[in-house]
This record gives sequence, structure tokens and C-alpha cells, in this order.
Amino acid sequence: MGIKRKTQPDDSEKIRQLTIDYEKVTKEQKERIMALREENQELQKRLQSYEESRHAIAQALLDAERAGRAIIERAKEQAERVTREANEQKRKSEERVQQNTLLLQDLSNRCETILKGIEAELQPAPRSFSLGLVSSK
Repeated sequence: MGIKRKTQPDDSEKIRQLTIDYEKVTKEQKERIMALREENQELQKRLQSYEESRHAIAQALLDAERAGRAIIERAKEQAERVTREANEQKRKSEERVQQNTLLLQDLSNRCETILKGIEAELQPAPRSFSLGLVSSK
């Protein structure tokens, strides 16, 4: 019986020590699990923040692309309008130049006619006529 008694306290002590070790390991594991859960929650928050930022950046890029396309379209429309206006002004200027050229040609012809008339008036009378007048005297 002495052996049983000797082994029983040793067994009890071993069981008690195993229980203490088990509780210690269990407590450490629970603490580690809690720390990992907290870390996981923090990482989830950061991931959500990154996802929101990524979404905001993607939306900003889409908005910028749309705005860029709208600017290009407005610029094309304005260029077409300016080109149309310039062509219209060119056409009107060409018409005015043509009308003024015709007026100048008409004025030139009239001036030539007037000059020919003046020259004809200023030409001396034929000599034979003037001699005849001189001899009659």
C-alpha cells in the first residue's frame, strides 16, 4: 500500500501540474486568439478604408475622363464654330473685294473717258484751218 500511496500523491501532483499547465496554455491561446481577432478587425478596417479609397480614386478617374471628353467635345464644337465664322467673314470680304474691284474698274473707265474728252478738247485745231483764217485776214 505504501507504493500506491506514494504514486497517488505523485499522480495527483502530476494531474494538478498538468491542469495548471493546461490552464496556462489555454489562457495564452485565448489571449492570442483575442489579439489575433483585434488585429483582424484592425486589418479589416484598414482594408475597408483602402477599398473606399480605391473606389473614390476609380470614380475620380472616371469623372476626369468624362470631363476630359466633354472639354474635347466643346473645343471641337468651338473650333467648328470659329471656322464657320471665319469662312463666312472670308466670303463676305471676297464679295466686298469683288464689288470694290468692279467699282474701281468702272471708275477707271469713266476717268479714261473723261481724260479722252479733255484731251480731245485740248488738242489744237488742225493747221489748215488756222492757216485759212490767217490768210483771210
